[in-house]
Formats: sequence, structure tokens, C-alpha cells
Amino acid sequence: MNTNFIVGGIVLMIIAFFVTILTLGLGICCMWPIGLIGLILFIIGLVIEGDNKISNQPSRYCPNCGRPIPMDAVVCPYCGKDFRKM
Repeated sequence: MNTNFIVGGIVLMIIAFFVTILTLGLGICCMWPIGLIGLILFIIGLVIEGDNKISNQPSRYCPNCGRPIPMDAVVCPYCGKDFRKM
């Protein structure tokens, strides 16, 4: 779930709804694409994986090359440094 897409989609749908209401229904001819885009963004946000999973995973950095590596790595996937010898 990607909250950025969900929030953006909801905001666009609310804007389209209120402009349509404020123009007594005449704004629907101009605002339906905005509402549709909002709905599509909302659905995409529900379906795709967000960056939240990646940022919540603990990571460490390779002392040899400095790149982020998984906590359970025994060998750096980038430079091949073996951590079992440390």
C-alpha cells in the first residue's frame, strides 16, 4: 500500500466533488477527468507496494564499500566482503 497515491487520489476526488457541487452540477463537464484520475491513483495506491516496507527494514552498511546491506548478510552483495572473518 502506498499512502502517497492514496492521499493524492482522495484529494483529487474531493476537489472534483466540491467544484461540481459549487457550480450546481455544471462543473461535472470539466471535473470528471480530475475525479477519474483521483480514483485511479487511489486504486494504484492500494495495489502497489510502497516505500514504507523498505524504509522500515533495519539495514547496516558494508565497512568496505559503504553500501547498505541486509542485516543477515554474511557477504556484501556489491563488493564481496566476507563478514564471517571479522
